[in-house]
Amino acid sequence: MLRHALASAGPSLGTYYLLRAAGQPEIHALIAATVVSGIQVLFKVAKNRRFDVLSGFLMFNFGLSLVIALVTSDARMAQVSNTIPGILLSLFLIGSALVGKPLTELMIAKARPGRIDEIAAEHHWTDKDVTSYHRMHVQVTLWCGVISLLLSVISIVIIYSFSVDVAQAVNQIFSLVTTIGLIIGMIVVIRRYLQRVTYDSPAA
Repeated sequence: MLRHALASAGPSLGTYYLLRAAGQPEIHALIAATVVSGIQVLFKVAKNRRFDVLSGFLMFNFGLSLVIALVTSDARMAQVSNTIPGILLSLFLIGSALVGKPLTELMIAKARPGRIDEIAAEHHWTDKDVTSYHRMHVQVTLWCGVISLLLSVISIVIIYSFSVDVAQAVNQIFSLVTTIGLIIGMIVVIRRYLQRVTYDSPAA
């Protein structure tokens, strides 16, 4: 996961600082870095011959950043625009939890079709157990959304607390570390829950 994240962030970050070292304005370097990031996604889509939800989300992010950079010519606004998709995702996570359709539960159901049903049957889950499993996902999804929203706010604070050049690197590192941490934390919580209920429940 870490290697993949570094491979994704490295070219765009390298492009930005190479252009800055060559004397290009901040906004031009940001636009070039955004274009490089978009090309990376398109290359991956062409390689896998599949345009999935994540690719669409990333292209929306890069497209939005590019449009704002071109329209405003404001480097800080271009950087802030990178947080908009994260904010939208945070609100979507929170909303999915509040309406009782937690995104983490849907993701697991799609990633491992039928696996939870197998565990439930094997360990004789009652309606109470099924409700408890669903409630766990509601809580995890809600907290992921709240934490992600706070991280987006911190990213904006970083942008306006440092120079554009410094904020570009700091936010990339901050986003990389916190995203990986959030994903690992979510996986650990869900896995520990399943381990606990399978140990506590009698097997068939």
